[in-house]
Amino acid sequence: MSGLADKVSGNIKQVVGDVTDNDKLKAEGKLEEVQGDVKSKVSEVENHVSDMIDDIKDDKKPESPDAPDAGGNNDKVTRSDAP
Repeated sequence: MSGLADKVSGNIKQVVGDVTDNDKLKAEGKLEEVQGDVKSKVSEVENHVSDMIDDIKDDKKPESPDAPDAGGNNDKVTRSDAP
């Protein structure tokens, strides 16, 4: 199950456990809810790390020889241009 699904399921179990006075069901619900929170946080961290890795890869890609340089100067010197 996803983190959100675990949280919702856990919350439902807690409510049913309260209504039926079933401590075991309430405890299971609380455990599921906490597991859902952990799964959600882990997923957030995974996404953040993945984005950081993608950013690093993008920064390290070599520039195309035809790409303008950082200063916007794209003047090529060719043999015919040389004095």
